[in-house]
Amino acid sequence: MRLETRTLIPDRRGSVAAIFALAFVPLLLAAGAAVDASRAYLVRARLTAALDAAGLAVGSSTGTEAELKAVAERFFKKNYPDAALGDFVNLSMTIDSKVVRLTAERKLDTMFMHLVGYDSIPVRSSVEITREVKGLEVALALDNTGSMSQNGKIQALRASAADLVNILFGDNPAPEKLKIALVPFVTNVNIGTDDPALTAAAIDPASLSSANFTGTTWRGCVVERPYPHNIQDTSIAAGGRWRAYSWPKEPRYRTGTTQSSQCDNRENSSGKGWDSISEPTASGQNTMASGSGPNKGCPQPAIRKLTNNKAALLADIQKMRPWDATGTMTHVGLAWALRAISPNDPFRLGLPYGTEGWNKAIVLMTDGVNDLVKQESTCYSNSNGPYTAFTGEGYPVDHHTLGTSGGTKAAEYENVLDRLDELTAEACSYVKSKGVILYTILLQVNNAATQNLYRNCASSPDKFFNVPTASELGAAFRAIAEDLSNLRVSK
Repeated sequence: MRLETRTLIPDRRGSVAAIFALAFVPLLLAAGAAVDASRAYLVRARLTAALDAAGLAVGSSTGTEAELKAVAERFFKKNYPDAALGDFVNLSMTIDSKVVRLTAERKLDTMFMHLVGYDSIPVRSSVEITREVKGLEVALALDNTGSMSQNGKIQALRASAADLVNILFGDNPAPEKLKIALVPFVTNVNIGTDDPALTAAAIDPASLSSANFTGTTWRGCVVERPYPHNIQDTSIAAGGRWRAYSWPKEPRYRTGTTQSSQCDNRENSSGKGWDSISEPTASGQNTMASGSGPNKGCPQPAIRKLTNNKAALLADIQKMRPWDATGTMTHVGLAWALRAISPNDPFRLGLPYGTEGWNKAIVLMTDGVNDLVKQESTCYSNSNGPYTAFTGEGYPVDHHTLGTSGGTKAAEYENVLDRLDELTAEACSYVKSKGVILYTILLQVNNAATQNLYRNCASSPDKFFNVPTASELGAAFRAIAEDLSNLRVSK
């Protein structure tokens, strides 16, 4: 018996099982903790990636703090949806002038560590995005022709343009690095009469003669300079001055009779003035018969020169009205939009082209093909009057102001319409040659040739918007506003 006891004492084979039993629980917990830690590491990596995406999205956007928070949440949840690993806890954001700070937290339920009282692990991640807001000069060249009175188009345009301004400005009433000009156009534009120095420098003084404005005064519209200066940003020294717009007196009577002609803007019985003076008003001109005198067809409001005054822009947008008197000449609106953001004559308010840290852009919107309103046949056939309405290009058919010619006035008229499209294409190319980003919007136009014209006019196909209805116009302007906002921020 003593021998057997001595034999068993050195035999330790049974103790291995006991030791393993005692060590199993800590080993299991260590392995479980490693698994839970790996899962937490994965959550943190995904959190960081989602925060990076959200931070970059906020960094390339502008708007109110609430709007930017919504951007952050949208991009964060797109990259880390609520159904993904871990329960969503919170997303916080702080912004100062140059830094976006984002922090997110998720709660990860444990698989093993709950055995020792840890049911979940909080996982947090933070990122910082440094941004620099770039400067932006924008001109809105907006069609205010008579057809804009149809199907709620002018109302949609006012609301859409206001949306764009509100998105770009956010809550800041006068941001330092954002300026916008408003350029309503028909076949001419109104540069305003509020700046005597501008008038003296830019307008041919002879064209301001009182004889050209009997019974009234000049209201601010201009006649374009000869080609190519009508589409280019040339100085007054190189291209000459503009002439004050004054719709000439047209025949009162049919030739050789005392019967009234049907010219749009007849002279009075003495021939020394217009039949009547009916000035443009805030209500616009929505019939061919409305308005008479030298300022007939001169749109209101005047161009709002480049400004960072949000309230002034919004007020002028609401003043826009349809002007049904002369037609549509898009190249005129586009040329003046470029001049509005140019450092050159006549406004000299834009920064030099290519200024580091600044972008220039134009938004061109029209609802129709280039057009020129014809007078009644009794005006040009029986009264020796003009074939068309007077425009910012004068009488293009009768006086060949656009360099066209034709065997008959009817043929010349068709040539003028073709030339207007050519001028639009040339003006678009010229704008883009200046490094200006050009967006184009075509509203309710099914003409394929016109669609191609404005698609090619834009800086790139994605900057052309073919809008079928007035109710969809706002989406186009909001998309442009978002794109312009992205231009303003570098990450």
